[in-house]
Amino acid sequence: MRRPFYRQNWFVEGAAVLLTLAGFLFLFQTELFAFYQVYVRWTTQTVHGVELLLALARPIGTLGIAAVAAIITHLSFSALVSQFVLPVNTPEERRRALTHFFLGASGSAILVRNGRLVGSAAEKERRIKSAGVILVDSASAIVLRTDTEFKRACGPGVVFTEEGEYIAENGTLDLRQQERIESSVRAFTRDGIEVEVDLRVVFVLDSGERSPLRDWRNPNTPPFGFNPESAYRAVYGRAYRDRIASEWERLPGLLAADVWRELLAQQDFEQLFNDPDPDLALLEDLQYQIEHRLTGWAEAGQSREYQVLKERGLRVLSVRLLNLKLPPAVEQKRILQLQEQWRAQVKKAVEDQHPDLKAAREEGRRQGELHLLRVTTEWLREQLAQGAKPDVAETGYHLVESTRRVLNELEYSPEREEIRKTLTELEVWLRQNQVRETALGGGA
Repeated sequence: MRRPFYRQNWFVEGAAVLLTLAGFLFLFQTELFAFYQVYVRWTTQTVHGVELLLALARPIGTLGIAAVAAIITHLSFSALVSQFVLPVNTPEERRRALTHFFLGASGSAILVRNGRLVGSAAEKERRIKSAGVILVDSASAIVLRTDTEFKRACGPGVVFTEEGEYIAENGTLDLRQQERIESSVRAFTRDGIEVEVDLRVVFVLDSGERSPLRDWRNPNTPPFGFNPESAYRAVYGRAYRDRIASEWERLPGLLAADVWRELLAQQDFEQLFNDPDPDLALLEDLQYQIEHRLTGWAEAGQSREYQVLKERGLRVLSVRLLNLKLPPAVEQKRILQLQEQWRAQVKKAVEDQHPDLKAAREEGRRQGELHLLRVTTEWLREQLAQGAKPDVAETGYHLVESTRRVLNELEYSPEREEIRKTLTELEVWLRQNQVRETALGGGA
């Protein structure tokens, strides 16, 4: 809706000019009339030389004294009021405030609050080339530049810009604790199963202090630390994805997503659920590893991701993995596995309550262990019965082979594969030990 004419800028400014002119004519009508009389006498050539100057001395002196008094009053009032318009402290800041507001500076006065520029659409869209002032609140910082270079980073307080300076693109920064969520980050396990999670990253602009966050209970220190170098790096070293520049706040989330994909690619899908406890057991471990690499804890302090964040002036505080999602077919299979585990646990619990079933199960376990011992030690018992004395290496080889035959008869399970791997390592050790003993015997 269009404003009425009496609220338009042209009407208000015109009315102010007319009122000022009317007041001037009313207050100095005598002096103006004296000028008119001198003009008439001069045009009729009835006054000349010294007489003309004496006739003009009084009105000129009156108007001059009035002008000087008005200027002194204006400057005195302006100097007093300008101290309370902005939170200035130093004499230089007071002088700049007086210059900007009361001596006709053409630059804009804008506000940065909570890391965001507050102003009209015109102020946000155009680059302010003339000298101006920017009020930065306690939770914000800015980076200034010209058309050719980055100039400086400024923290909370009053910032007076020079001619040609303006806030860089994405050059307003929030000093508070930041939280960003990378939604639906997809990754693949080593065996090609797709897993999807949400990544929540908490970080701050690095203040260069030992503690990333200050104690708000101390009234003598600002609530947020500020490091000009970190602010400059955050704006200057922008993150890029798909050849498109993004805001500085996106970098921690992008790095966390890359680490998540890298770590998951090193795991088989079955290892995600090798713990009978909750279904997110591995995610907790991966979350721990991602945090170590991004926060620089202990031995992870020299990780590539930590160094990148440090070079960009950022400091990650925590990483959380949320909302695990699996392909429908895989999820259904996992549900069936959980159902089987639950049935087995229920069956075991029921059997434990019946003394006869518990005793039968214990006897079956004991008989199975005896059978395993007989099978694995069959060759050794035969050798001892014949009076032979096999050495350690030969005995170890036959124990490994007999144990492998037993494993082949069992159904697949992660435990079976771990035992098979251990047997392979034991066989390698036996061969190395045999070679070592042979070399020592030959040397003797």
